[in-house]
Amino acid sequence: MSAKGFSRALLIVSGSGRETVQLAVAGDTALKGEAKAAVPAGAKVTLVLKNAAGKSGRVKF
Repeated sequence: MSAKGFSRALLIVSGSGRETVQLAVAGDTALKGEAKAAVPAGAKVTLVLKNAAGKSGRVKF
């Protein structure tokens, strides 16, 4: 599935810290983004995708 046409972001939560990382298309089916610092062990990460039709999905790690 092509990643083009989607809005996409990661939400990284660790303790009271919270960062949103915008993801860019990297190749046809990959996404890439950079956090300001290393993601700490035990952090909760949520991937949020939304397509051009407005349908969205979330995956939590």
